Amino acid sequence: MMAKSRKEKEVFNTGDLQIDSQLNEKYNFDDFIIGDSNQSARSAGFFVSCKQGEKLFNPLFIYGESGLGKTHLAHAIGNETKKRFPEKNVLCITTDYFCQQYKNSVENNCEDNFITWFELVDVLILEDIQLLSG
Repeated sequence: MMAKSRKEKEVFNTGDLQIDSQLNEKYNFDDFIIGDSNQSARSAGFFVSCKQGEKLFNPLFIYGESGLGKTHLAHAIGNETKKRFPEKNVLCITTDYFCQQYKNSVENNCEDNFITWFELVDVLILEDIQLLSG
């Protein structure tokens, strides 16, 4: 049993893995416009990007009306995280894409690949997560 787990570690060694984060690099905290409606979300987002691994704000859900900067803030969190922790794998995708990948893995009987892939991601940012409700 011990030999098998050692072999699995070799197969799934992610030391040199580079995941394309799908982040828009134009969205950062410096250009984020702070207003009454998003000041708390911005503070929480900046905290999360600076304190990776902390239990506070994990997970962080950002919600609000259209046009208040949710997408900008989500990408800013990812970009700041990558800047401060370059060894972290950050991925930003839509919830629709995430669900489609899951559906494809079920249809192709390869759920383990789906799970293994997302276990490689340290910071997962899902846009439009409200699509999972219901």
